[in-house]
Amino acid sequence: MDQEQNKDQTYQTYEIFNSVEVQKRQNLKEVKQDQELIQENILQDEDYLQHEQKTIFQINQASKFQSDLNKEVEEPKIMTQIQRQVKQKENNKKEKFLVEEIQIKTTQINKVQENQLKTENGLLFIQAQQESKLILNPIMPKLNKNIQEDYVNVIFGLYKIYDEQIPKEVFISSIYNQHQLEAQITENNVNISNQLSKFLSGFRKIKSDPNSFFAALSFQFFQIALKQQNQSQFENDLSWIQNLNIAIKTRQFIIDDNYFQNHQNYFLQKIQEIYVSRNPEEQLEQIMNDRQSQFYGLSIIYFRNLISQLIIDENSDKNEEAEEIKFWENSLSNANNIFELLAERLKIQIHEYNINKQKSQVYKQIYGDDTERQIHLLCLDEHYDIGISKF
Repeated sequence: MDQEQNKDQTYQTYEIFNSVEVQKRQNLKEVKQDQELIQENILQDEDYLQHEQKTIFQINQASKFQSDLNKEVEEPKIMTQIQRQVKQKENNKKEKFLVEEIQIKTTQINKVQENQLKTENGLLFIQAQQESKLILNPIMPKLNKNIQEDYVNVIFGLYKIYDEQIPKEVFISSIYNQHQLEAQITENNVNISNQLSKFLSGFRKIKSDPNSFFAALSFQFFQIALKQQNQSQFENDLSWIQNLNIAIKTRQFIIDDNYFQNHQNYFLQKIQEIYVSRNPEEQLEQIMNDRQSQFYGLSIIYFRNLISQLIIDENSDKNEEAEEIKFWENSLSNANNIFELLAERLKIQIHEYNINKQKSQVYKQIYGDDTERQIHLLCLDEHYDIGISKF
């Protein structure tokens, strides 16, 4: 009997001990889980704080949010799962707000910088050129300290654009006779030769580049002006040059409009010297082909700007077309549209001979009424040469 009582007591003691032991282990397990959860929360919070700080430092106006984050660091790191989720949502909202603010600020800054660059770009470019810190290509003209003289070097730079491609071709040739006209222009096409021979006795070949129309037009117009019988008529023919606002453009380098201030004085002085010479036409041909003179370049620039201005005066909506004409590399497309304007403005009569080799036809059109002041233009595939009239 005593033995069984002792056995029961021993068993009860063991159960109590075992229960206590189990409870201890359970408590230890829960404590360990809590510690792991706390550690996980701490790591997540630290990762999040690092991410927030990277975003905050991108703008200067984030100091308030940084202060809030610093306060959060000081708060107890042990949070319940619900508290952590709530805090995460709040921080996400703040982060989204900051990102949007950064984007707005960046857009505003970019717009200001873009406007500032548009204003300062020309001056910075000129300064870089003058300090020899910027070389765009081999034909980039050297610029001097004196901006009034720089247009000379700019014009020489314009010459080089096509001299690199066609180095030996003159701007305007001497007169070729009827047989040379048939061989070079009509390529001995009998129908075309017969049609041209009714009106022309020869031609002057113009350099094969986009300036052919302007060269053919300017050379013949100056021929007309140089034939004037008195000084006042001669000056009147050239008076429009003084009133032009000059701009010339190229896709090879930037040209400042200030380069061409007072350039008319040089040009008018040169053509005055030609006017009083013994053989004005010969002198004109020489100076137009002189690559050490800016006379040819200025002639092209003047007539490009004149045509540009005539287009604007006729229709202000054609500003884009008018600006394109100012590019040295651009040929004059649809020249027929401006022939009437030129004839009226310069008091000339333009004879255009448009050659169509496929149809073996020459289409002749006349613009203007002044038969005493004629200009003859041979047009083949948008290239222009000078026609020598039989009459």
